[in-house]
Amino acid sequence: MITTEQIKESLSAFNGRADFVASDFIVARAFSEPVDLVSHFARVVILDGLFNTSLRQSRPTRGRQRLAMVTMSENIRLRLPDIVCLVEGLPARSLFGLSFMELQTRQAFSTCVRTVVECLNNNSMSFAGKYLHFTFPDLFPPWDRLVPQCINRLCSREVFTSADLQSNEPESYVRLCEQYQVIHNGLTADERVDILQHDFWSQPEAWRRTNSLVRIFDKALWMKEKLLAGNNGEQPTHP
Repeated sequence: MITTEQIKESLSAFNGRADFVASDFIVARAFSEPVDLVSHFARVVILDGLFNTSLRQSRPTRGRQRLAMVTMSENIRLRLPDIVCLVEGLPARSLFGLSFMELQTRQAFSTCVRTVVECLNNNSMSFAGKYLHFTFPDLFPPWDRLVPQCINRLCSREVFTSADLQSNEPESYVRLCEQYQVIHNGLTADERVDILQHDFWSQPEAWRRTNSLVRIFDKALWMKEKLLAGNNGEQPTHP
C-alpha cells in the first residue's frame, strides 16, 4: 500500500514542523499524568486545543442540552474504567496482534469509540479516536478525515466512502484499524525498525520521543495527504 521510503519521506516532513512535534510531545505528557478530575480535564482541553477537535465550539445533537467542557471531560473520566476493562479483555495489547475477524475484538473497539463519543456534545469521532490513541497508543489510531482519504488514494479505490468521512459510526473506525494492519503486514520486521528509528531521529532533539507504530503510520498518512491537499490550495489543520 505504502512503501518504507514514502513513510520516511512523510515523517521527515511532519517532524520538520516544530509545532506538530511539540504538540505531540505536550499531549503525550498530559496523558502520562495520573488520572483525577483536574488532570483529566487538562488532557481534554490540551487535546482539543492542539488537535483542533472543536469541542469548545461543538453543539449538542438530537436536542440534548449543551455540555460544558468540564462536564464532557468528567463524563469520559467516569467511563474510563469501562474502557480499560474492555482493553484488558483483548487478546493482545497491540493493534497488530489482534484480528478483527474475531467478533470480540470488533465489538471492543466499537464500544470504546462509542463510549467516548456518547460523552460529547457533537458525537465527534475525531476527538474520540485521538483521545483513545493517546490513552492507549499501541492500540487505537487517531481518526482524521485526511487519513482515510490518503488510504483511498493509495488503494486506488474507495475503501472509505464520503459518508464514512462524515459519519461517527464505529464501523468506519474499525475499518481504519484494519487498514493499519494491512500497512503493518506489508512491511518486513527490518523495515519497521528502520521506520521507528527514522521517526525518532528526525524529530527536533528537545521534543524527541519514541512513538508507537500506530502513531507513526498516522503521521505518515496524514502528512502525505496534507502535502497533496496543500498543493491543491487546501489548508488542513493539525492532525
